[in-house]
Order: sequence, then structure tokens, then C-alpha cells
Amino acid sequence: MLSGKSVEGFEQKLADLCGRAYGVAVGSCTDALYFALKAIGVGKGDKVLVPKFTFRSSYNQIEKLGAKPVFLDVDRYFLLKFPKRVSKQVKAIIAVDLFGQTVDFDKVNEFAKKHNLVIIEDFAQAVGAFDGERPAGSLGRISCTSFDPSKILSSLETGGMLLTDNKAVEKKVRKWRTWDYNSQMSCAMAEVLQYKFRFLSDFVDYNGKIWQFYWQELEDVVEVPMIRPGCRPNWSRFVIRCKNRDKLKEFLKEEGIGTKIQYDDKDVLSLPLYPELLGDEADFVVKKIREFYERR
Repeated sequence: MLSGKSVEGFEQKLADLCGRAYGVAVGSCTDALYFALKAIGVGKGDKVLVPKFTFRSSYNQIEKLGAKPVFLDVDRYFLLKFPKRVSKQVKAIIAVDLFGQTVDFDKVNEFAKKHNLVIIEDFAQAVGAFDGERPAGSLGRISCTSFDPSKILSSLETGGMLLTDNKAVEKKVRKWRTWDYNSQMSCAMAEVLQYKFRFLSDFVDYNGKIWQFYWQELEDVVEVPMIRPGCRPNWSRFVIRCKNRDKLKEFLKEEGIGTKIQYDDKDVLSLPLYPELLGDEADFVVKKIREFYERR
């Protein structure tokens, strides 16, 4: 069954967590971003600001609507930098909360207000994170997230949600997901997510302990990630910068350790980090990384 009471219940739970009036469950975060852009009227001739270091869904949905992405650099936290000038064709900015950290809400709001831009927040990797006391998912006119298996609040298949305080946007997206597109969430998925939702704070706390362990044990070996001041992450990713990245990845694979290259960057590598990861397994990861560099 699609979009039944279980889905409605989960929509409300996540909306409440993020301080939003409405949540609309859809087939993926990619779909949510498309609906968000369409709902604010992005189309041919428009431009949308988006960080260059992000998953492709953050920008290819802009192109799908006939608009043009304008790519921004990112800072030491992998979060977007703001340009000094913005052309009149730029209609919106997609603020991406990356690797479990939120963007600086105050700076994004100030920048968007100055240039008359609509903010869409992509918090696919930041459910459960905060900017100060403000939860990820509460920024801008619309926010979008994911429940893919790699996320801290995950299902067994792809899924997403669009959140907003705007009733007109909510009504449009509910219509589009059912009538114009096949982008709905099953009740079975919603029930799994509602069950896991009860343990979200536990997941965040546990991930944080593993994150801190990695940081303490690897800071003298590789370039470890930094936390933006004012942000309370959900600790969903531990992404290092390192020399001989590809050889390290292959070495760890041979040792049975799965890693991931994030967005084809030349020197970053994402280490295993999830609530089911055991302490002994995290210790094994650290030992093998140290072993790799001690040999060189």
C-alpha cells in the first residue's frame, strides 16, 4: 500500500523534528529536490547556486527543469562558500548540509535576503543535526532529505521527503507525487522508518563515539575532518583527506574494509561509520590505516 496512514504518521514525525508544518514523503531525495525547484518556479533561463562538491542530484535536477546550475566552491568543512556577485538570473540557492554537518543558517539567510534568493535546503546527510538550536531541515522555504540505506535514518530502499511551512507548496507536491509522477512511499517503508525514528538520538550518539575515536587515533596520520563552530553534527560521515588515496582504498578492500570515494574528489575517502559498526571493527580500521602509512 502506498501513502497510507503509516506514511502520514511518519511525515508528521519528521516535520515535528525539523520544526516544519508539513512533510510530504516521496520516492527519493532526488524527486524531492525536483519538486522543490518546480514548486518555486525554476525553469528555462533561470540559474540556481549549488556547491560543486556534492552528490549529482543536488544539481542535475536544476538542469532537468531547463535551468543552469552555478557551482560554488566549498570551505574546509566541505560546506558552500558565498560568491561576491550574483547575476539577476539566479533565482535560488541549494544549501547542502554535507557529511552530517549543517550550513551556517544565519549566513545563508543573510546572503539569500541580500540577493533575493529562495533557499532550498538539501539535508540528505544531516537528519538529526543542528545549527545551534535549529534542526537540519528547518532552513529556507523548502528542505529535502533522503532515507537511502547509507543514511543515519535509513530504510531498505530509496526514499525521501520534502518539508515546508508553505501550504501551497505542500498541496502541489502531494498532487505531483501521485498524479503526475510515480513518487510515493510505501506503508511498509514508513513503518520501518517510524520504528527506527525512535532510536535516532541513540544512532547519533553512537556514531559520535566512533567519529571521535577515528579522529583521536588518526589525526597524526591523515587529515581528519573538522566540525564547523556552532554546528551539532549527526556524525553520519567520517571523511579523511589522505596521500595515496587510491592505494589506501585498495589496501583496505583487500583487508575486508569497505570505503567510499565521495564525489570523485582526488584525495578524500569516507571510512565505515554506521550504528551497527562494532568498536572492535572500528579499531581494526584504524590499525590497518596506520599499518598502510607505516610501510611507506
